Amino acid sequence: MDYLVVKDGIIENIIVCENDEIAKEFNAVPSYEGAEIGKKYDPNHTIELMERVENIEQNYISQEMFANYVSEGVELAI
Repeated sequence: MDYLVVKDGIIENIIVCENDEIAKEFNAVPSYEGAEIGKKYDPNHTIELMERVENIEQNYISQEMFANYVSEGVELAI
């Protein structure tokens, strides 16, 4: 099974161990899908989800704003 060696919240290494007992000798924790060396340790993908939400919020325009842009565009085209 794959395990992660994590230091200061960053994945430093990915190792293979036969069981949890051996992994504990290396202070390793179970790996998860998407884990990569150099990335933040985020087994629940919380950081990734927060970044996605922030990106959506930054790029979001309301339906009212969209309607205004469309209306302005139509007026400019006439």
